Amino acid sequence: MIEKIFKKWIQREKGKHFSAWQIELTTRCPLCCKMCIRAESKDWQYQDMPFVHFKKILPYLKDVENVVLEGWGESLLYADLAECIRLVKKEGPRVGFVTCGKGLTENRASELVEAGLDFVGFSIAGTAPETHETIRINSHLSEILDAIRFLREEKNRQKI
Repeated sequence: MIEKIFKKWIQREKGKHFSAWQIELTTRCPLCCKMCIRAESKDWQYQDMPFVHFKKILPYLKDVENVVLEGWGESLLYADLAECIRLVKKEGPRVGFVTCGKGLTENRASELVEAGLDFVGFSIAGTAPETHETIRINSHLSEILDAIRFLREEKNRQKI
């Protein structure tokens, strides 16, 4: 028993320094969710992180286990998302993001999985379409379910 605990402690010491980093690529989003900070801010700035700035972060990711490419914006709107995923994977961490699913087509799912996407969280605000669509304005539960299916099918197709 003590040997197992000691092994875990040693692995932790030799492991990466950070379990996760969250990097916001964009503050843009196609939704108007009732609980979103953007709904209350008159001074919100809709912008993307310049890709050249993202590349400056890469050398520091060697010490990170997981990189989450999201914040208040919708990561799928970021033009270089697939390339960001590819570059993060080269540094070693697992990489993913949380999404509303809008714009996650079969082709986009294929592109992201091929880039090395490890995980995705989907924002769902209710199991009934009426509940979800009342809270997440401009979102449709059926679109999210399609996006989940596209991603699952692509991961299965690529046997990942």
